[in-house]
Amino acid sequence: MTQSSTIAAVPTAIGGLPTARKGGHAAAALGTALALLLAGAPIHAGTPAFSDQTASAGVAFTHSPPSPFCTPDGMTEPPCDPFATPMQGGGTVGDFNADGLPDIFVPGAGWAQDKLFINQGDGSFSDDAAAWGLTDYYRGTAAIAGDCDGDGYDDIYVTSMGDVSGPGSYAPTPAAGQHRLYRNTGNDSFNETGAASGVNWTSPNPDSYGASMGDFDSDGDLDLWVSGWHWGGAENGNRLFENDGNCGFTNVTDTAVNFSGSLQGFGAIFSDMNGDRWPELLVSGDFGTSEYHINNRDGTFTKYDIWTAQGIGKAWNGMGTMIGDFDKDGKQDWFITAIYPTFEFASPHWGNGLYINQGGHQYNEISPAAGVQNGGWGWGTASLDFNHDGELDIVMTNGFPADDQVTGETFTNEPSYLWQNDGFLNFAEVGQAIGFNHTGQGRSLMHLDYDQDGDMDIVIVSNREPLQLFRNDLIQEGVPQDADTNWLKVYLDTSGNPRLTTGGHGANVRVRVGNEFQHSRINGGSNFLGRSELVAHFGLGTATTVDEVLVHWADGFQTILTNVPANAPLVVSAGLPMSQEPMVRGQQADLVVEGLEPGETAHFFFGVAGTGEGPCYPYFSGVCTDILAPRYIGPAQADASGTAVKTITAPANPGLTTLYTQALIRRGQGGVASLETNAITAPLTDP
Repeated sequence: MTQSSTIAAVPTAIGGLPTARKGGHAAAALGTALALLLAGAPIHAGTPAFSDQTASAGVAFTHSPPSPFCTPDGMTEPPCDPFATPMQGGGTVGDFNADGLPDIFVPGAGWAQDKLFINQGDGSFSDDAAAWGLTDYYRGTAAIAGDCDGDGYDDIYVTSMGDVSGPGSYAPTPAAGQHRLYRNTGNDSFNETGAASGVNWTSPNPDSYGASMGDFDSDGDLDLWVSGWHWGGAENGNRLFENDGNCGFTNVTDTAVNFSGSLQGFGAIFSDMNGDRWPELLVSGDFGTSEYHINNRDGTFTKYDIWTAQGIGKAWNGMGTMIGDFDKDGKQDWFITAIYPTFEFASPHWGNGLYINQGGHQYNEISPAAGVQNGGWGWGTASLDFNHDGELDIVMTNGFPADDQVTGETFTNEPSYLWQNDGFLNFAEVGQAIGFNHTGQGRSLMHLDYDQDGDMDIVIVSNREPLQLFRNDLIQEGVPQDADTNWLKVYLDTSGNPRLTTGGHGANVRVRVGNEFQHSRINGGSNFLGRSELVAHFGLGTATTVDEVLVHWADGFQTILTNVPANAPLVVSAGLPMSQEPMVRGQQADLVVEGLEPGETAHFFFGVAGTGEGPCYPYFSGVCTDILAPRYIGPAQADASGTAVKTITAPANPGLTTLYTQALIRRGQGGVASLETNAITAPLTDP
């Protein structure tokens, strides 16, 4: 739909849209499992299987902290290091050389150095840590990958409890302020800038576990949350850092988030849980301290007790955490791993928590009925569709090197769990029946398609034990693919839109086959001590074509693709939502906004004073322009493709040399979900 307006040489003020100054920041038995697999209740191809490919893939690593776990009396020989706890064992997936293949980073644990496993594209990895300059020995705990400076290369943040001088050494002692930020040079090397970037310190004591990256203030760069467990009160190590866009971070904890001083944090996720595009902060905490923070859309959060407010059970020993749309209603659900039964019967709410999102920050906790409450002593977790039946499944790892003298439970040699979703929120443990045999002290767990065959593989980092890589053999090279194992992987390319983070954090990817929908939200959250591959993966069953792929980008605009072939990776690129034709004095030009909902109205503005912090409008619920002294041009309605076009006549005034344009879109009840396009700076030329 094209609508025309003329911009006068002396513009008039906007009418009907009052302004304000801009401020803030724009478990089942084995027999049951076998029966489920053979009965054909869910759609699957033959019998899915996993195999341990650790050795063949070349990812040898043994977690080796600098001293044994302390005995209760602290009298361990050699000397006990209270910071080498049985809670450690992190790792993260990232694409560190930007070749489109997932790599694996595992932080040095004291007596072991960092491992940087670079994917060779043939089902194997090369340990290139030394070549990339990662040769230090230190007490690395957790890692998270993310591009904090927007240059297209994943950086790595590592929580650390201090340096060591090498294998067998206990000196220096654990120390605070030694977290690391490995800045990726883009030339197969890293520079360590933790102190210079302002993120080396989170507590006056050596602390910190899982870290998470996400764009909480919606400015297009990755902010950082770091969870602390060891101390409470004023010395608590939970911290929120705001990114300046170039990996320079400011600690905004005191002004942005009101977390409890008793929070003993492990994992965290930034994710939009109510559909307003602004990510909430979800933190899994031990001893009943998990927290849920609602994003206020102004750079701050409000803590909300979803458990007490709704009378639902709270996972008492919150360890690992992840999100996924398990009922396929478009809203993200929340899963927290814990201990079953709760340690020493400390709480009436035992085991894991599965919180099904009802909208408006309302949840139902269904872990007992769903069959996922008992996961042993849970740690890392992830959501994935391992058998490509179109239903999201749950995987988690567990273990603890001690017995509970009160409950009588033991948590050594307990298997990790792979729970299959039947499509009705009933889950059955099938891992042991199909080769997912992990009984170690698992901590961090990540999924990735390392062999690029379309199904999701699993890597587990264990405490004081070797890392294990389990290949998903649902689809195998050289073997014809079964008719009901089709898939789609969606990667997001945001290089054309600086308003979005690298990889598209916060984007919601929706696929439609017929009348069936699936959703996946891209997030850089911590499963416990690491992060999975940044990809939206969908099992498609028998479908060989996806009718529609829709990406809702974090800035509120969307991209729609139709008739997408299955069984191939799909890269969806984000461009800037607004474009325009060249501005020639006295001649017509089109201003174009794409990625809208059909029928939405774009309101166009222009100015001649430049760009900067422009006024904010109550009509758009406080959304602001990036144009100084803007003037209103007029509205244009989006057509069926989501494109709104406004035809204008450029000013003929020879004294004007540059024109600045932008559009605002009112969305949501009362405009609460309104958004703005990019601002365009265009020279005015003569005919």
